[in-house]
Amino acid sequence: HPNPNHAAQIILEDIDHGCCRPACAVLGLAAMSSPSASSPSSSWVAEQFVPKFYDVLHKHPDFLSRFYKENSILSVWTDEHATAQGDLQAIQDVISNTIAHAQCFPQHVDSMYSIDRSVCIQVVGVMLLQGRERQYVQTFFLATQEHGFFVLNDMLHVFPATKESLPQPAPSPVAPIPPALARPAMQEEVAPYVPNPKLLQEMQASFNSSSPTMNGPAQQHPPPPMPPA
Repeated sequence: HPNPNHAAQIILEDIDHGCCRPACAVLGLAAMSSPSASSPSSSWVAEQFVPKFYDVLHKHPDFLSRFYKENSILSVWTDEHATAQGDLQAIQDVISNTIAHAQCFPQHVDSMYSIDRSVCIQVVGVMLLQGRERQYVQTFFLATQEHGFFVLNDMLHVFPATKESLPQPAPSPVAPIPPALARPAMQEEVAPYVPNPKLLQEMQASFNSSSPTMNGPAQQHPPPPMPPA
């Protein structure tokens, strides 16, 4: 953080119910005598602005329009496209109807100085919107004013929720099988089948009586006659 005696000191107001200064006083950068090397870096301005902006969006979205001015332009892409320009109430209405109370988790923040010491900031992160995690990209153009900055341009694009981010139903617990329905365990091995010996004898006798040529003594056949000399 810069030195407390720094000529360019960020003034951040703690927004609370009923104690907010007029519009454009939420984020102020104390007047600088000149845009010299002693000015804070653009990344330092972004570090002060981004967390404050998203904190107000989540906790007090009805006050978020105080970051803007009458000539500000807001563009929000969520499931539909909404824009507002030239009217703080219109800007507040767009915020209330699209991203109010959203939680933003920045993953990358880039910044650079622009014309007249204004600051351009781009944020890439994940937004928790209506119970779904969605990737988003937001670009701010912080223009200078007498006592610091205000949001002149704000472009927000919230991408559709992916299937992976949708809440998955919890698996149903598998109920144990009641003991009465469970298959009984085998207590002992089943003995191999052994035929009745008496039955085998009867079957053998029946077979022998029906096939005498196969089981009796071999029959004697006379030799064939000799051919005449």
